[in-house]
Amino acid sequence: MKKILALCVFVLGLAFTTQVSAQTTEIEKKAHIKTEELRRTVKFNDEQKAQVYEVLQKYYNYLNRPNANESDFEMRKQKITAFVDEKLKAVLNEDQFAKFKQVKL
Repeated sequence: MKKILALCVFVLGLAFTTQVSAQTTEIEKKAHIKTEELRRTVKFNDEQKAQVYEVLQKYYNYLNRPNANESDFEMRKQKITAFVDEKLKAVLNEDQFAKFKQVKL
């Protein structure tokens, strides 16, 4: 009986770990794709690329959190968009930031 219970706990733990890993991979993939898209449009260097990628990972991770309702999601999206603007304004020059603002996240 103890072995069956231990096996069930192990399988549930493995399933949860796999799901979290898949979400992380999806977030990284989205951030990478968007960073490359922005690199073609905004034309930033490798150092800026790494910083933009990091900011976009935080953006997608924050948006991926479960939310209670639709109005909460819109409020969270406005909040994280302001965060992204603030961080990228520090990373990009004025011309690059203006090009970034024309591209939709």
